[in-house]
Amino acid sequence: MIWGTRKRYHDLVLPVIHDALVNGCGHRYGYRNFDSKDDARNTLPIDVLTMAELSQNNHGRFGQAPNFAVCAWELDVLPVIDTAL
Repeated sequence: MIWGTRKRYHDLVLPVIHDALVNGCGHRYGYRNFDSKDDARNTLPIDVLTMAELSQNNHGRFGQAPNFAVCAWELDVLPVIDTAL
């Protein structure tokens, strides 16, 4: 029962929270490194917790880049994790 509840929460609730956080905050709050057609922004304080998911503006500019950190103060930990693995 606990596993089923946890699985449902992970599959149903977390994606909604994640999408609301990324799309809501990533297009409303934060700063922009590049001009873009949409209102995408980078939200650094939350970005660290979401492993660069909120580098929306950088992602729009460099969509295929493995590292979305563009400025010296930005951090994308996924390339570090990929290198370690």
